[in-house]
Amino acid sequence: APEPGEFHFPLHLSDGQAAVTDTFHLSVHYFHPRITAITDVPDDQGGRVYIDFNRSFFDNPDATNQFYTVFRLDEVGDSTVWVGVGTGSANGNETYSFEVSTLVDSTGEQDGMTEFKVVAFMNEGAFQSESAMGYSLDNLAPDAPGGLTANVVDEGIYLLWDICIAEDFQQFNLEKSLTYEFAEYETLIITDTSFMDPDYVLNETQYYRLTAVDISGNVSDYSDIVEAAVLALDEDLIPDVYALHQNYPNPFNPVTNIRYDLPEDAHVMIRIFDIQGRMVKTLVSGQEKAGRKSIIWDATNQIGEQVAAGMYLYLIQAGEFQKTRKMVLLK
Repeated sequence: APEPGEFHFPLHLSDGQAAVTDTFHLSVHYFHPRITAITDVPDDQGGRVYIDFNRSFFDNPDATNQFYTVFRLDEVGDSTVWVGVGTGSANGNETYSFEVSTLVDSTGEQDGMTEFKVVAFMNEGAFQSESAMGYSLDNLAPDAPGGLTANVVDEGIYLLWDICIAEDFQQFNLEKSLTYEFAEYETLIITDTSFMDPDYVLNETQYYRLTAVDISGNVSDYSDIVEAAVLALDEDLIPDVYALHQNYPNPFNPVTNIRYDLPEDAHVMIRIFDIQGRMVKTLVSGQEKAGRKSIIWDATNQIGEQVAAGMYLYLIQAGEFQKTRKMVLLK
């Protein structure tokens, strides 16, 4: 039979003189249960799935002491073992849905596929379904971080915020930008509830916002945006020593700001190189007065063509001072 049901076949028997006509009746049923779906329990922290399956033929409401058990295939030591994770009574329903646990959730690092089977324990015997695979998901992101504040101190801009109470919390993503719209921004990964930012642009407002991330990669809504600015007094405009600061933002696409300090008038050369050491572009070449300086690189080469994504080096030569730093261009 192609499927369960009642099938009737006409029969005709003859010896050439006498004939008999009758009907052959075939009744087809599944003795074993059949898994129809394994789906994640929505809007939870993961670790649970629904197992949907069809009844065994011997499951009827008049029978007693009959039940179904869902088994999960686990790795125990060096072997695999079927472990019972859920049991429910058989009451004659055509379909059943059990909520059972998984060992891991599906994430970006692992698919979390788990194998299950259902066994019907009927008065006529035990009948086992074919196994099926499914996975659970952590569907809930942490709450948006609260209490974000920014204060200017001697060492830089000090940021402070509240702890994350989510049990599966993994990290905070702190974003900083020179614009309120965060058209270009740098992301810092932090596990603490505070951060000292020593890398800022003098006399320019720095904007910060924060998200919380759980171990499954769920990202919260943004916190409130806070801002701070470190203002330079006249006597601070002339630095004490030569310096080449880390570009901002980094990584970047397609524009970044390179800051450098000149304690005295000097001939300055700033060049960009690719990771193989080939010169890409000269940003500065000439005599400059002492002070705190900055230059923009728009990810173009010497003839104005856009360069490929990757790591680049930027080198400053000013008087006897020479310094190299790395930066990353994203596309």
